[in-house]
Amino acid sequence: MRLIITGGHLTPAIALIQESISHQDKILFIGRKYASSNNLVLSREKAEVENLSASFQSISTPKIERSQLTASLLKAPQLFFSIFQASTIISRFKPDIIVSFGGYLSIPVAIAAKLKSIPIIIHEQTHAAGLANRVISKFAIKIALSYPSSQSYFPSTKTVITGNPIRQSFYANSLKKPSWIPKPAKPILYITGGNQGSLIINQTIKQILPKITKSFLVIHSCGSSQIHRYFDSLNQARQELPHKNNYLIRQWLTQTEVAWVVNNSSLIITRSGANIVHEILYAKKPAILIPLPFAQKQEQLKNAQMLKASGLGFILSQDQLTPQTLHQSINYVLKHHSQFTFKKLSSYYDPQKAAARLYQLIVKNTPSKLDEKKKSQTPPKQKTTIS
Repeated sequence: MRLIITGGHLTPAIALIQESISHQDKILFIGRKYASSNNLVLSREKAEVENLSASFQSISTPKIERSQLTASLLKAPQLFFSIFQASTIISRFKPDIIVSFGGYLSIPVAIAAKLKSIPIIIHEQTHAAGLANRVISKFAIKIALSYPSSQSYFPSTKTVITGNPIRQSFYANSLKKPSWIPKPAKPILYITGGNQGSLIINQTIKQILPKITKSFLVIHSCGSSQIHRYFDSLNQARQELPHKNNYLIRQWLTQTEVAWVVNNSSLIITRSGANIVHEILYAKKPAILIPLPFAQKQEQLKNAQMLKASGLGFILSQDQLTPQTLHQSINYVLKHHSQFTFKKLSSYYDPQKAAARLYQLIVKNTPSKLDEKKKSQTPPKQKTTIS
């Protein structure tokens, strides 16, 4: 099978790429050159995808925002150009099917696919459907969902609950410790604000570093920012720590590094995006969750509440976040560590099965399989005799 994968949610896309490659499929990922329109740091997508032996192409796509509709309409020429770019890539690769993981980048790819009559499947990662997926759903043949709660946003005849896939490195038989991490002499505290980082989390952590590095080996994935220069600021603070060897900073971690760190952490401090929440669920680790307050329809709060319901999550709202409250929360989770034990959730939360479920949905809806299905359902023609 020849498969194009696109969209803004890289983590489940990587999980699907890994599943597809295990079936000897040919994969092309259409992604972003930069981390975001406001962050001209090169995105991780190209390196991550090509490391999996898949092909990568980028297109230039304008971000369409409902809150700035007039300004977005002025970007129409850019949108037409991105559709042309996507169309050219599709013509060259000749995919059997296209899978979208949402985000504004997926819209021109989906439009180009529709114009070329290439079937499209979308995966909705969140509880409340994003704008891009709602647009693309009009001509998608199937819509894979992470949660039943997002069914109301789409035609019921198209939806299938697959769950949200996580990368295969999380359930590998053996995870190799990254060479830059020393043999831990203290419990590991992993901190992340997502790929692009979080200014408020980084600033708050910076103020309690002298305290937490006494008790933990702190591994901090701080994100990248041309404006705030997270790494430079935190690395300067590191030099002044009495236990500076207990503080390890990276702008971002590779998928195998994330898998090792999450699986070996005693505590995780993070936002509550869908991917990290599912990874924590799989690893069954306690976490302090600081939901992004302006996420669409309180999406991150819903994720945090789900993790709390599983027995693993402690929620600290951003408006209550201070160095004091964060340090108190860390101490609370440590003191009551035995209370943070995993409680099984519904079957669709099983992230290890989600990639296989999504892949089977794709296979069943490729043109060749659909043709086979139609043939099997067509009754044989009755022979007629002429008397």
